[in-house]
Amino acid sequence: MNDAFPDFGNEVDVVFDLAGSISKTALSITSAIKQSDIVLVPIYNEVKAINAGLNTIAEVLHFNANVVVIATKLRR
Repeated sequence: MNDAFPDFGNEVDVVFDLAGSISKTALSITSAIKQSDIVLVPIYNEVKAINAGLNTIAEVLHFNANVVVIATKLRR
């Protein structure tokens, strides 16, 4: 968590799965977000999840403006 990911450049395609966690002090997370072309934020259809997702988006926007929300669990 405390080590930044290396800069992979544009020659390599990489997918970072951050498991829904974000922290401004975790260099691994912020370095991944900063070098990502797109940040996908899955949010499922429940008030608690929507609020958490909105908070996550607000944090991600500090590092990367290319955020795409993925709506999940729309049916029960």
